[in-house]
Amino acid sequence: MSDLLNIIRQLKPYQRLLESITSGPFPLQLGLIRSARLPVAAALSHDLGRSAALLSHRRDRAINHFDELAIWGAELGAVYLPEPSALFYENAPWSETARRERLNALARLSSVQSSPLFLTSSARAVMSKTIPVREFRQASFEIKRDQQLEPLAFAEALVHNGYSNAYSVAEAGQFARRGGMIDVWPMQLENPLRIEFFGDSIESLREFDAASQRSIQRIEASLIPPAREFLQIDQDAGREFSEFDIPLLHPQAGNLLDYLADDALIFLDDREAILASIHEFERQALELREQEIEAGKLADDFPRPYFSASELEEMLEQRTVIELGPAGQNQDLEELAQAFRPG
Repeated sequence: MSDLLNIIRQLKPYQRLLESITSGPFPLQLGLIRSARLPVAAALSHDLGRSAALLSHRRDRAINHFDELAIWGAELGAVYLPEPSALFYENAPWSETARRERLNALARLSSVQSSPLFLTSSARAVMSKTIPVREFRQASFEIKRDQQLEPLAFAEALVHNGYSNAYSVAEAGQFARRGGMIDVWPMQLENPLRIEFFGDSIESLREFDAASQRSIQRIEASLIPPAREFLQIDQDAGREFSEFDIPLLHPQAGNLLDYLADDALIFLDDREAILASIHEFERQALELREQEIEAGKLADDFPRPYFSASELEEMLEQRTVIELGPAGQNQDLEELAQAFRPG
């Protein structure tokens, strides 16, 4: 689809839009038809060399954007942040798929990138509280060959960061230690890592196949982020925690927007639809909260596990926000919307 993107880039309204983004003010309201929103957003992210997040009101719309990004922005690093599988105030375990995909997204967003990333996500995912980005980065290990790293201390840190000790690594979030070797499966990687030590020095680092135990390739460095969206409190080591406890363990909880670069482009698929979804999720959450309190399953002072609509709007005020649809209010930028028609 590069030829179509080149046609978009040649439009004078698009060129004026590039200038508007560098000068502000924000938000910019484009009023694009739905089919034009993703290609315009992908072109802007690529042309400006800036990471981006495209936020939608529904999960299926965010997934569609992620799938279609391979067509419009193959050179961009596509990332999808799913919603938690449990409802707000619901004390239920998250699915392994949701847990792994979310940690994959947070790990990629929190690390230094050589090329722009393009994230797609939904309203409820953006509302959800998570581990603060500073603590996530501090708990992440950047390991490389010939690095000095004491194996026992490293294994203890893995346990603190949510990795489970296993006889052999079979799934993401596990590690195994045998002599001078530690196998660990970081949440964002397709394959586990085998770290061989010589004393306190990393002698070799390679990916391997968990089923056959055969090496796939040697690598020079890797990121090992936490295996969950919260960190264990040492004095409560005997208690079993889960993602339900995130607002308790992290009173100053983080948000998806915290993980994005300061200059990242924030695209809103449809601001009014996003806000309507957030208000509906808030209403449902308050209903469930009352039910859980009445049933004695939730303390009445349990902290809110999500960010409210007003809090999110305040966060967006500090960002480069571009409203892709549904209605433009800037006469110059409306010309871009008029360049597109349904097929």
